[in-house]
Amino acid sequence: MAQLQATTIHASGSVRLGRTPDTSHTGLMWYDSGSAKLHFTKCILVPGTPGTPGGSGTWSSAGSVPVGRYNLAGAGVQNAGLVTGGRQYPTTPWDLSCTDEYNGTSYSAGGALNRARNGLAGTGTQNSALVFGGSPNGTCTEEYNGSTWSFGGTVPRTTVGKPGLAGTQNAAVGFAGTTNAGGTCTDEYNGTSWTSANAMSGYNKWYV
Repeated sequence: MAQLQATTIHASGSVRLGRTPDTSHTGLMWYDSGSAKLHFTKCILVPGTPGTPGGSGTWSSAGSVPVGRYNLAGAGVQNAGLVTGGRQYPTTPWDLSCTDEYNGTSYSAGGALNRARNGLAGTGTQNSALVFGGSPNGTCTEEYNGSTWSFGGTVPRTTVGKPGLAGTQNAAVGFAGTTNAGGTCTDEYNGTSWTSANAMSGYNKWYV
């Protein structure tokens, strides 16, 4: 078996195989059987359907968030989403509790978080959202019903640097982030409480 097997992906979608890498072609990928690693020379976009890499979908301007901030959490879909928390600087207070709901055109004020913080993570829908972690209050969980936030179960680890969060309000998994356990933790939420799960295999810090 040859040590290197090259695969060239052209913009037209055709694929060419070769025994050695040829870096003159865009989008070259090859597998090195000696190191058991996949290599690539450049990322390309292949024509496809709108909304997919290389597709014809485009971005357009939409309604502005009422309060400019960073390190915030989000949840929902394009026509029914929300953003909450975050930090503004240099305006005070730095850490925010405000929630803004989006209807596909504009934002309107929603219920405020019970605890203002930044670096939190969010998941779920506009009417059934979940956030956890953040700084300060790194063990705090809050649930949203479309109008108000209420406290949920306490996270078993302090997570102050934006972790990952996926799933729904009643079946979520939180992982990584800046924690007191080195950024490899995974915790599962059942709508009431968190349970520690298998640790991630690699260290993951911010913005997973």
